[in-house]
Amino acid sequence: LVTLSWWDDIWLNESFAEYMGYQTLTEAILPQALNSVRAGEAPFPDTWVEFGVARKGWGYDADQRPSTHPVAPDPEAVPDTASALLNFDGISYAKGASALRQLVAWLGEKDFLAGINTHFARHKFANATLADFIDNLASATDRDVHAWAEQWLRTTGVDTLTADVHEPTGPTEAGQSWALTVERDGSRPHRITVATFDHALNTQAGPGHLAPRDRFELDVPGDSAPTVRTGRRPALVVLNDGDFTYAKIRLDPASWDTALGHLSAIPDALTRAVIWNAARDMVRDGELDPARYLTAARTHLPYESDLALVQGVLAFAGGQIADRYVTPEACPAALATLTDLCRDLIRRTEDGSHPGLRLTAVRHFIDAATQPDTLQAWLTEGTVHGGPELD
Repeated sequence: LVTLSWWDDIWLNESFAEYMGYQTLTEAILPQALNSVRAGEAPFPDTWVEFGVARKGWGYDADQRPSTHPVAPDPEAVPDTASALLNFDGISYAKGASALRQLVAWLGEKDFLAGINTHFARHKFANATLADFIDNLASATDRDVHAWAEQWLRTTGVDTLTADVHEPTGPTEAGQSWALTVERDGSRPHRITVATFDHALNTQAGPGHLAPRDRFELDVPGDSAPTVRTGRRPALVVLNDGDFTYAKIRLDPASWDTALGHLSAIPDALTRAVIWNAARDMVRDGELDPARYLTAARTHLPYESDLALVQGVLAFAGGQIADRYVTPEACPAALATLTDLCRDLIRRTEDGSHPGLRLTAVRHFIDAATQPDTLQAWLTEGTVHGGPELD
């Protein structure tokens, strides 16, 4: 309907396709999903979970290499189609879609949709540029979209947001309130949601159930004053709940201990995805021992119900940690941990209730196996007991 004028604006095609594809699935009401919709559930509840664990990592990795580039590079940086071809990458797709998701959170969906519909009406069956797009968005809001675009679309790299949680120290103030300060390493503005959790007595969700306590929005950077909340300090404070911005997240030490010990007990899959991604980034940045990530996976994946999370954690644990990050001496133990974990998942799915989860577990068992016995039995019989059949 509206075609980019030149290849410096490929994000206007690809980032939008990525963002709108996931968002449409999140909101779509298909006939087979009507029963869940009538029950008040999203028809495809894990759509943004899949994006967070399978796509955003692609953008983060590409954005931290020397070959990174802005989401919307200057036209001079894309002088020909050969140069343009290099930009069909995790930045033009995953980072650009993440930037759009943050733009919607920052602008509000109503103004965002008004702005892009103005863009479509003005330029339908013709060409447009980044400047056209930003001007049309600006016509629908009082916010400074031009400044936002300069900070988000013309820069490179990943911001890091770090939570600093503290309580008053006076004897009469203890347990009455707590305060949050978010430190930003980077240059972009972020509108994030903060979620807090407390320990609960119910342990049905796995080891140590956590109960949601509070959610609130926060602009980073804000003023210099910390955000003060009433009540005792939560057991877990999660920045970027809902995964609405593009940034590496660092939880405070007490929250990290709670998160890594109680990941499977967090009710919302997208919150769990944010924490798993934070753990992944910390391993990648040398701030979290790879063995601790493996321990968390071994502890919590047997209780995990979201297929995208299981797939993403196993892929990173196998393809990165066991294959690259641990020492050669520690590799056999890491692989044994993964085969034990996959065996647990295979046992859990024997009743046929989770065929996708079972297939994922079988595939990763094959990747991690260091002994031939189980694989030889599967090959000889042409099937895994209880499925899947080998194709």
